[in-house]
Amino acid sequence: MRTASGDRPEGSRLVGRERETRLLRAALAAAPSLVLVVGEAGTGKSRLVAELARDHPARWLTGQCHPVQDQAPLTPVLEALAPVLDARPGTGTPWRGELVPGMRHSVFARVTEVLGALGPAVLFVEDLQWADRGTLQLLRFLASRLPREVRLVATYRPEDLRSTAEITALAGCVRAGTRTTEVRVQPLPAAAVRDLATQLLGVDALPEALAGELFERTGGLPFVVEEFLRDVVVGPEGLISAVERALAETRAPVALRASVTIKLEQVSEACRRVVWAAAVLDSPAADSLIGAVAEVNGMELTEAVDVGLARGLLGQVRPGLYDLRHALAQRAVYETIPPDELRRLHRRAAEALAAREPGAHARIAEHSRRGGLIDVWLAQAELAAGQLVAAGEAESAISQLLEMLRVEVLPWTDRARLATRLGHAAVESSLWSEAVVAIRLVLDEALEPSADRGRLRLALGVLLHDRAGELGTARRELAAAVAELADDPASAAWAMSALAVPTSGMEEIAEHRAWMHRATRLLEGQVGQGDGNLRARPVARAGDANDRAVHGRPVGDADGDGRQTRGDGSSAVARTMVRRNRVRLGLALGDLSEVDDSAYSARGLLWLGHDRRSAALPAGVGTRLWQAWLAGDWELLPERLLRAAAVGKSAPLVQAELDLISGRMRLAHGDVAGAKELLLSVGGELPVRAAALATVGRLHLAAEQGGLALEAIEEFVEVVRRKDGWAWASEFVATTCLALAAVGRREDALGLLTEFEAGLVGRDAPASVAASKLVRAFVIGDLGFDEVASAYRAIGRPYDECLALEEKARRALDEGEPAQLVALASTYEKFGARWDARRCRDALREAGVTVASKRGRRGYGNALSPRETEVARLAARGLSNSRIAAELSVSVSTVEDHLTNAMRKLKIRSRRDLGPLVDP
Repeated sequence: MRTASGDRPEGSRLVGRERETRLLRAALAAAPSLVLVVGEAGTGKSRLVAELARDHPARWLTGQCHPVQDQAPLTPVLEALAPVLDARPGTGTPWRGELVPGMRHSVFARVTEVLGALGPAVLFVEDLQWADRGTLQLLRFLASRLPREVRLVATYRPEDLRSTAEITALAGCVRAGTRTTEVRVQPLPAAAVRDLATQLLGVDALPEALAGELFERTGGLPFVVEEFLRDVVVGPEGLISAVERALAETRAPVALRASVTIKLEQVSEACRRVVWAAAVLDSPAADSLIGAVAEVNGMELTEAVDVGLARGLLGQVRPGLYDLRHALAQRAVYETIPPDELRRLHRRAAEALAAREPGAHARIAEHSRRGGLIDVWLAQAELAAGQLVAAGEAESAISQLLEMLRVEVLPWTDRARLATRLGHAAVESSLWSEAVVAIRLVLDEALEPSADRGRLRLALGVLLHDRAGELGTARRELAAAVAELADDPASAAWAMSALAVPTSGMEEIAEHRAWMHRATRLLEGQVGQGDGNLRARPVARAGDANDRAVHGRPVGDADGDGRQTRGDGSSAVARTMVRRNRVRLGLALGDLSEVDDSAYSARGLLWLGHDRRSAALPAGVGTRLWQAWLAGDWELLPERLLRAAAVGKSAPLVQAELDLISGRMRLAHGDVAGAKELLLSVGGELPVRAAALATVGRLHLAAEQGGLALEAIEEFVEVVRRKDGWAWASEFVATTCLALAAVGRREDALGLLTEFEAGLVGRDAPASVAASKLVRAFVIGDLGFDEVASAYRAIGRPYDECLALEEKARRALDEGEPAQLVALASTYEKFGARWDARRCRDALREAGVTVASKRGRRGYGNALSPRETEVARLAARGLSNSRIAAELSVSVSTVEDHLTNAMRKLKIRSRRDLGPLVDP
């Protein structure tokens, strides 16, 4: 591996060859001896021998056999002996050229004599499978009378031998007293491939999934692993991306291509076509499928497969399934296929797959594209995109759709449908920006309103709102979509429900409710009507009935009836999306009557204060980190924020959540200026912006600057009023009340509190109830801070609990009782909230109480922290991560982090190994 500066680790050690090394070392210790090192190309036979030759005391003489038919006899042996042979002019000994039959014995005897005079020596002949007849005869002669201190070592590939009898004859020639050893070198196991890769890359560990893929792609051959990783350059994208790029882009090495070319020239035409077909299919396939692509069948196919296996051109993945041995072998064979033959094979592959695997749309599409069947490619690719989205592989679907949209000859209605699919797929992808550009280009081509354009606007609006974070532009596109979707009630209802979500925009809540009411009524009118009016023309149809197996069903036809369904705008999808948006509206209002176990529920339940319930629901990156913050699980939060940065780069709404948490983390650690700057820049949805403003307001309150930024805060209060957002803006409203009271505007604070409490009537928002109690305790004084702390404790927010108890402790300090504030400072330190702890200690010092400063949370080095130990013990008992999370009231991702750290510190790779190491 190379870094950006071009450095590569030196002095690499032999990996995964302990058994072979022991066998070879024992064989070389004896003399005379014959040692045969056997293994397929790339297993590292030469490297193994070279490793032992480096420290072996005997003199090593090395010769190399080459796959050249007309090389002179004895060349490998004579080249090895060149440094010691007496080849003075006039000796009359024909060391090179054609051997005279009558002189053969004298030549062989002379070679034996020379070797015997050297003392301890090793004659090493590489690639014996390519040895000429004369060389094999000489080696048999030597084996039958090896001098006492001479070892004869040879390597060979069994798959390239013309006849195994030649090797058998060599081993059978040895005389009594000569030790014969065969060392078989197999491909490396998965663990050894991982160790070799970490060594080549110069890293301590490799992600298990990446190591597994490397093993699968290389077949465990050390040479192939090294070729994959030889030119890996780790740049800004990081190690994993660099290795993944190498796996995808590395060409077959010249030596491997040459070896493959020679093998293909030595087999029959039928075998060559079968190997070509396997390379074109590029995945394990039955011999019948390979034969259909190669146009070889019957006994000819059976014989061709057998020869391909014997010569190492094919591999058997499992009984009945064949492919090339590894990715580089596939590329090497693929590059030998003539271009016209390659196109024909891809067309045959598309036909064969359509006949055998009609659901393999992605594979059929790819072979059709490479075979020049553009209509078939478009049809199958659209079907494949739908499958990919359903399988959660949105980015692959987007790449497929973007490539299709580059075909400019498509009619606009087809381009609009493809772009609509693209928009809906991109909501879950980091490629959303490319999708936005493509959709806008297609929109610009349409001058007249239509349902197709309305569906495209809907897709763009949803994408801009849920992924790009362009909330204002998104709402304009959605409103425009509604106006054009009169003929598509299902899609219109979807657009209306998206406009009903009140976490963005400046509309009154009554307008959001009206949108949802219209969407519900419109969709209810579609129930029972079916989707017969939701059809559109396909991209391409089959040329004729005989081509049906190749072309498959028309694009987007879910029923196989020849009609095109509009999958992304169907009433079933629309009902799902309207339901989800109704949940989002309910959460924003604190109405949980329709909340189900959806990702949106997890986020909304956090706003309302149902933290422990939300931890059990699926959630995005930002939501999981927000859960950790609220639960006081801060130990690994900075590291997790760093890992989440890559997600935030392609998801502005997620980035806003990450900035909010990062800002609060900075403030807790004492970086007041950095925290304020970051929090004031937070955008995103209204609840996130409200939480950021609340934190800034608390910062000013702590500095006794209550009047600062009150104007901006009061402007946002008006937004909360318009949206009826009392359920999600609790922290912000409470901070505003305290800020108003701090500058002498107690009546305004009480008025806002009254409005706040009235807005919570009938709402299920425990966080807002706790916030209202906090304001009452501060401003009115009719509640104790213990009751406030209890309310926050009940919803699992220990940091907020401490903030409530701090005021109680300060009042106790005013009465000469410092113990509560001393204890609270210690609790803040355990959280890692150094800013809060320092604030408490400053108050104690002003009161004349001396308190020793602690420096944050204890570090445990390579020892397990208490929480890591707790998680490890539960895992050792066999509990799943989700069960452990429920047991400890933390998120699953937090459990994963603690378990990963524990296993790293204990130097184990499997949770099954935890038991003996963590038992009490």
